[in-house]
Amino acid sequence: MCVCCLCAQAQVQYTQLFDNNFKTLEVSDKGIISLNGDEVLNINFDELSFESKNYSYKIMYCNADWRVSNLAEFEYLDGMNLVDIEDYRHSVNTFVEYTHYAFSFPNERIKPKISGNYLVQVFESGIPDNILLQARVYVLDKEANVVGKVRTNTDLGTNTKYQQIDFDVITDKNISDPFSEIKVCVQQNHRTDNEVKDIKPSFISRNKLTFSNNPKLVFEAGNEYRSLDISNLRLLDDNVKNKSFDEHYSLWLEDKSRSDKAYKFTRDINGGFIVNLQNNNYEDDVEADYIYAGFTLAAKTPFLDGNVYLTGGFNAQLLNNRMQYDNELKHYVAYQWLKQGGYNYQYLFVPRGETRGSAAKIEGSFWETENEYEVFVYYRPVGSRYDGLIGYLSVSVR
Repeated sequence: MCVCCLCAQAQVQYTQLFDNNFKTLEVSDKGIISLNGDEVLNINFDELSFESKNYSYKIMYCNADWRVSNLAEFEYLDGMNLVDIEDYRHSVNTFVEYTHYAFSFPNERIKPKISGNYLVQVFESGIPDNILLQARVYVLDKEANVVGKVRTNTDLGTNTKYQQIDFDVITDKNISDPFSEIKVCVQQNHRTDNEVKDIKPSFISRNKLTFSNNPKLVFEAGNEYRSLDISNLRLLDDNVKNKSFDEHYSLWLEDKSRSDKAYKFTRDINGGFIVNLQNNNYEDDVEADYIYAGFTLAAKTPFLDGNVYLTGGFNAQLLNNRMQYDNELKHYVAYQWLKQGGYNYQYLFVPRGETRGSAAKIEGSFWETENEYEVFVYYRPVGSRYDGLIGYLSVSVR
């Protein structure tokens, strides 16, 4: 096996853009489809170039931990694992020129054979080892019913700054050793930095696995996401303090910490975004322009015990946009290209030496916050070589 393949197998794979020319990666329906079902995922992205190129994609199968599996392609795919992206269009009447690419999965050329985690990787045709972007996709073969609820009377206190999820996995499958054959992952608002894995059932009955009163399933509640609406540049949010134009539009946002403020409910989409252009005469996908946004967070002095990150669905909620502190202006700053539409975002603090972000220090953390929790249940019986996805649950606090 080649060295690059071994490296890929050792690394956890995320939905991610690897080239700065690519923006606005979208996967429909949370990236979840049913095995042998009629659902189709629509995957699209932009390249900040008016020169159309030939791109292709391939599918990798991953274990429950999102490390590339050692399964052969014929074991998890029906079809040739190399598909050209034929749907592309140039932007129309935009100051920032780009090309919009789109494709669907599964399709008549390629289909999944088994349930589990699939990784869609895009590359320039003929250069399959140079991955430009990739997206996580879940294929569900529902053989277990997952039911649960989120509560605010947690193991760390009642109605404080935490939320806790309890759930049951109900299945008729003959699971000989639930502690080793079942793997569960729990995510809050599609984040991966604070996801919970390697949890074991608290109780086991004949056909039910109960996960309750587990300290690992206590999450910091955080706060409702901040919002930015740039669907109409004539009507901007109050936190947008400056707008300018020099070959393209630029915005300057000024935010402050909310950790010392009382909780206030505002509707959000839990970190997501929607491409939308008000009063457009064509299509949002190719008529929406790109805006260069400068995000600033006021701070009298920099944090010496950690770093601040700007996160949202625009970067798959990854901790990859670290903010820099400006000593003269007394604020943190980060920049982001955004396609016109509506965006949720937040500022996360990551203590030195840690990889999990915390909202409490900047955004505050309140038990009332509306959050979405997702539970993924995988099953690998003795003798099997892959983690099949047999159960899924999405549940919100409200």
